[in-house]
Amino acid sequence: AQYRVLLQSECRVQNVVTGQTIWVLAQATVEHNSNGIVVGHIGTVTDITERKQAEEKLQQFNQELEQHVAYRTIELQQAMEAAEAANLSKSMFLANMSHELRTPLNAILGFSQLLSRHSTLQPEQQQQVGIINRSGAHLLSLINDILEMSKIEAGRAILTVESFDLQELIQNLQDLFWPKAESKGLELIISMAARVPRYIQTDGGKLRQVLTNLLSNAIKFTQAGHVRLRVEVRSGELRLSLIHI
Repeated sequence: AQYRVLLQSECRVQNVVTGQTIWVLAQATVEHNSNGIVVGHIGTVTDITERKQAEEKLQQFNQELEQHVAYRTIELQQAMEAAEAANLSKSMFLANMSHELRTPLNAILGFSQLLSRHSTLQPEQQQQVGIINRSGAHLLSLINDILEMSKIEAGRAILTVESFDLQELIQNLQDLFWPKAESKGLELIISMAARVPRYIQTDGGKLRQVLTNLLSNAIKFTQAGHVRLRVEVRSGELRLSLIHI
């Protein structure tokens, strides 16, 4: 019986006349007789230059892409290392600055407390010294908040829930922001409903930080009118509302 064998190969050939080199797909079918002797063949040659060029471009693109990804990976790694070094430097700076700020602030608080006990002070002077002392204590808490913010950025923040004097916080905020509001011609109204408990369970430092930021921004961006902070209890929940007009 006669049978055929299909052979194919991809190769580059050169035109002897033009000198142009192209890719071709050579295919041939060899024919044998019943004794297995080759009696002939049928073959085709197909120009596949465009396909090979496309494959080469795709391979080159993949190589360039892999190289680009490798470069970007190195750049990202370097950026991460630089960010970690910057965070470390910032933490060290905050720690050093907080120490430098605490030293004179503790002196201010100490002398203001001694001054408040002086028997010759008039009631108005006693009130003013009290404001100095409470403002200094608040400034000390802000310094602690700065360190706490650095802990938040580092993912090491801890929520400390404890019994906290809410009325004292509200009074301190009023003493702290009243001069700033008055200097802008604004009326600062801070009120607490009768049902609001004096002591609540919360993280006092974080609550103070939130309210300080809100009041500071409200006074800063209010040009005329008033800023009102109201503390009340609704449906068994403590609610704080801030309105600036």
